[in-house]
Amino acid sequence: MSTNPGDTGPNPNINTTVTFTINLPVNSLYCPKLTCYVYDYVFKGWNQPLMGTFAISLGEILDETLRVELEEQQESDAIIAAL
Repeated sequence: MSTNPGDTGPNPNINTTVTFTINLPVNSLYCPKLTCYVYDYVFKGWNQPLMGTFAISLGEILDETLRVELEEQQESDAIIAAL
């Protein structure tokens, strides 16, 4: 995937959204980390230095999402039981 910077200056920003769908395991223990590497494209590709890396722990996100959904479900059940 390639991006082009918008404004020039001391802090140019590149705003790009990458969207894709993947099947994840039900158990968060087996969920992988999403690791991304960012390279610069200099001198028409002759030099591509690594600018940075980051990793997103999908298992932790899955656990947190399931916890929030369970809490919301319990609150809904309590409201329905009170009515």
